[in-house]
Amino acid sequence: MLLKRPFTEDAPVRWLTVFARELESRESSGVIRPVVGVRSPWSSLRPVHPFPAAFIALDEELVSGGAGLAADVVVSGSALDWCRQAANWVNETGGDLNVDSRGLNQRVAVDGAARYMLRGLHVDANAYVSSADADAGRAAHATVSRNGQLVCQLYNADPVLAAQLERVREMLTADPAVTRLGFVLGTQRRVLDWLALESRWPALGSLTPPLFRRNDPIWSSQVPDACGIQLLTQRHLDRAADLSAWQVEELCPGRYLVEAADVEGWYGPHGPSESTLAQARSDFGAMIVDPA
Repeated sequence: MLLKRPFTEDAPVRWLTVFARELESRESSGVIRPVVGVRSPWSSLRPVHPFPAAFIALDEELVSGGAGLAADVVVSGSALDWCRQAANWVNETGGDLNVDSRGLNQRVAVDGAARYMLRGLHVDANAYVSSADADAGRAAHATVSRNGQLVCQLYNADPVLAAQLERVREMLTADPAVTRLGFVLGTQRRVLDWLALESRWPALGSLTPPLFRRNDPIWSSQVPDACGIQLLTQRHLDRAADLSAWQVEELCPGRYLVEAADVEGWYGPHGPSESTLAQARSDFGAMIVDPA
């Protein structure tokens, strides 16, 4: 719960007392304590070039059931592991680590971040973790969603793109055996979740049911578009027209890392050329979703 305007100094304490009684009436238990909200560390950044973001769709949802105090929430065995993986990855960037759930951004230690995130997923669709070192010009952000979608984004003012892409690959390939699709995009701004893809590919975003608003099974065999770095299944490859010009590496049975020969050309300041993108789409063929 976020208290934006405590009108008196003791208002938070009085509210927490009432809230604790409500929890007791529902036979809930635990520790209640106020925390101080902080501004998102990304607010201090002034990006000067695009930064890569990995979009990941897992085979299964992480948290299911209704949301709320009285809901019957089912948490998968891997949910905490993915929250921990995301928090550790973000923490490597440096700066203060922050967890955001339902608009409350709070500073946390890395060893407790995953549990904060998992608790957030009990009541909300997404949990966010971010860090930034404004002096060094570095930032990272990760979103873990109930439905098994993740977004992991990195910004570094250092123009050495290869190092940034390697960091993003770490999350893209964290557990390929349970990943139905992953791809890397170059973005101009912070991306919070898969819903941002509706503006990038509006024809797909307008389909019913909405492909980006849920972890659709279609991602096990198709992709929204060709990208320079993608994690694909055998079913994806079976639909491809010709991947002979691409670097294809089998990471585990049925899962492949597929990259363009000139991968940095896809993620530079101007992205791939129209001719490069057209050829890639031709290579991927029926793997790409047809919005018609």
